[in-house]
Amino acid sequence: MKTIRPKRTTYNSIYFRSTLEARWAVFFDTLGVKYEYEPTWDEVDAGICYVSYKPDFYLPDLDYWVEVKPVSFGRMKFGDKKKAEGWTRDYDGLLILSGAPSMPKAGAEYHHYLEWNERKRYFWLHDQMWWCVCPKCGKLDIRGGGGIPSECDATCFPGPSYDLLGDETEPAAGHKSPRLSHAYNIARNIVFKPHRIS
Repeated sequence: MKTIRPKRTTYNSIYFRSTLEARWAVFFDTLGVKYEYEPTWDEVDAGICYVSYKPDFYLPDLDYWVEVKPVSFGRMKFGDKKKAEGWTRDYDGLLILSGAPSMPKAGAEYHHYLEWNERKRYFWLHDQMWWCVCPKCGKLDIRGGGGIPSECDATCFPGPSYDLLGDETEPAAGHKSPRLSHAYNIARNIVFKPHRIS
């Protein structure tokens, strides 16, 4: 089986290790989300030994460490999972963005948030994480199942976000907002200039 290597890409004067990472940077820029690309590394416990690891992004305003992968957590290589777990144990969580930026839909790779429960000594993998925007205050976050940022449940839309039939009410569909749709389209359709090795 042939291995597809990531294509190195330059965007906004930053050298990314893959086009997929650069597409997420475009997504963040379009939404006005501040990010730092590979800002730090650490030695993490990968189960049988310590290894060097650095997540792809840090989002300071949202306080998320982010790893970008072409596949969901369940399909990641064993070693990559162990490094993610090691980082999570030391830094209280890791957001794993799977695949290219896209609107939530059936069959798409979805995102995960991995956290460590120190008291119970186990990892908790939150799946079906989707970016969402509050239609009232404009706050952006990522949440299981999408909807609106959890902070806005109590402030902007107190009360249930689902109707009696279990369907989303209009405010709860913040993961389908025009603002996000625009950012997904820009990130998916950008054409990067070829990377030159000097």
